[in-house]
Amino acid sequence: MTRRPDRRLGFTMVELLVALTLLSAIGALLLQLVRGSFVLYRDGDRRGDLYSTAIPLLEMLEDDLRSVDPGPDGRLLVLPDAFGVAGEGIFIRLVRSMPGGEQQHGVLRRAGTTVGAGGSYSGRDPGLEERVQIAPPSGLIEVAYALVQEPSDPVGVLTLYRGERAPAHGPGSFFGSQGGDDGWVRKNLQPVATGILGLWLLCQGQETEDWQEEIVIEGSGGQGDSLMTWDSTRGILSSDKFPLALGGASLADSRDDVYPRALRIVLHVARGQRPEAMLRRVVRADRKIIEVNSTEQFPGEDRVIDRYVKVGSEWMLVGNHDKGEAVVQRRCRQSGSSKTVHRIGDPVFVGRVFRKTLSLPAARSWWSGEDR
Repeated sequence: MTRRPDRRLGFTMVELLVALTLLSAIGALLLQLVRGSFVLYRDGDRRGDLYSTAIPLLEMLEDDLRSVDPGPDGRLLVLPDAFGVAGEGIFIRLVRSMPGGEQQHGVLRRAGTTVGAGGSYSGRDPGLEERVQIAPPSGLIEVAYALVQEPSDPVGVLTLYRGERAPAHGPGSFFGSQGGDDGWVRKNLQPVATGILGLWLLCQGQETEDWQEEIVIEGSGGQGDSLMTWDSTRGILSSDKFPLALGGASLADSRDDVYPRALRIVLHVARGQRPEAMLRRVVRADRKIIEVNSTEQFPGEDRVIDRYVKVGSEWMLVGNHDKGEAVVQRRCRQSGSSKTVHRIGDPVFVGRVFRKTLSLPAARSWWSGEDR
């Protein structure tokens, strides 16, 4: 009998190579899918954080601004570059109708129910016994916003404060002082949002032909452009700050008060403790290129506006960027100085810009001194 030769079961070299190639391709595809899912999750998480900061704030500002009272006790006072925050500091004060009316307010619905009541409401509930000692608010309430730098936050990442007072122009009125410093803000107002890189309020007057947003924010606006300063009384701010100012005598004469036709809120927010990039090389005063660990979140070249990033308190306009390097224009938006130097490891914030344009029911464009 003839014995058959042994035949061993197994794979040939070609089959092994084909299998390895297929496994490598599948592994690369899975890795790409996982990486793409991680990027989508990270971008969604970032977008969610920015929206959760910006949207409630825009709604709050819109509600207050739309409710400005145009009557004799009305006020709208907007002062940029306040509290030592160059370029994006802002101090807004206004008198508005009370949200929902006095009977819907948890504290002020009891105000004035005691004979001779002369106290004031400062945004906090003073307790049942003190509520009745507040003077009648007559349906109006003062509101103030201020943007300041907190010591605990990275330089350039700001916190917005808001406060209320009633009755309007009563004891401790927001209009009795120009505010002073950030200590005044922390004492009289309450924080409502942080992670803010910049907040600007542009006012459209009777002669405004175009918002010219970027030019105005840069401080180069001219006649026919919107204004970042407003004084509805025309008697609080001087003519070098507000072109429609008439002097102190106008403060007591509400007949010549003026209010903008429309307002544009420009809000630039970021995640304060989570910057999009870090510097990996010192940026000296004359340097026009910055080197960072990532330019992934930097604005794309197809974006015409909103191409700004913030390093410390300095705004930079981003040009071409690739592989960790970006060409920038220094000291934009009235920020920084010729001696600005940034160190390795300093955070670079990109954030996101939100806008809200709204008409003002209180609009009043009577410029002349003649009787209406």
